[in-house]
Amino acid sequence: MQPGDHIMIDRGVYVHHGIYVGDGNVVHFRGDAGQKLVGVEEPMILMQPMEEFGPEGQVQVIEYDDDIGVLDPGETVSRALHKVGSTSYNLAHNNCEHFSIWCKTGLHESTQVNEAMDWLADVVSDII
Repeated sequence: MQPGDHIMIDRGVYVHHGIYVGDGNVVHFRGDAGQKLVGVEEPMILMQPMEEFGPEGQVQVIEYDDDIGVLDPGETVSRALHKVGSTSYNLAHNNCEHFSIWCKTGLHESTQVNEAMDWLADVVSDII
């Protein structure tokens, strides 16, 4: 794993994303939207040790296709560190995957959200 890598860990129901920034640290959204409903602090982008992000051996590096322009590792790390402290979490529009893809490519999107929306559109079209 190298600084600037977009990493993920499968947490069963969803996949969690972050940016490895070096020295055993990851920048990612901690928490989830459901926490706000029960009075726990708002999800926040922060830097944490890798072991708090996910168990060793289960974290995977996301590989990007050659046709997707990726930023150099220094720019990716800089973008991630610049967002530390941000609390603008939104499950559909600004989640951990949006954040990580934006840091790595400059694009603001989420594969998980896109796939969920495609599935929902299929269900609705089957009903109609």
